[in-house]
Amino acid sequence: MNTETLKTYIEERREAMISDLRGLVEIPSVTENREQVKRALSYVLDLGREMGFTVETAAAGSVGVISFGEGDEIYR
Repeated sequence: MNTETLKTYIEERREAMISDLRGLVEIPSVTENREQVKRALSYVLDLGREMGFTVETAAAGSVGVISFGEGDEIYR
């Protein structure tokens, strides 16, 4: 993807990106509040899933992994 294509992509999705970021930072996910931390993780994983990425959790649901690709070319 060249620079102009990337700039166009970002500009076309600017408002949605800001909205997604706003949704995340509105979650009071300080370490002491485990429920809100889980809510923030779920929010990010849902965004990844909506974007077509492969999403999974590890460590009893306290860690999220978002990846793309297949075979030897899986990126996490």
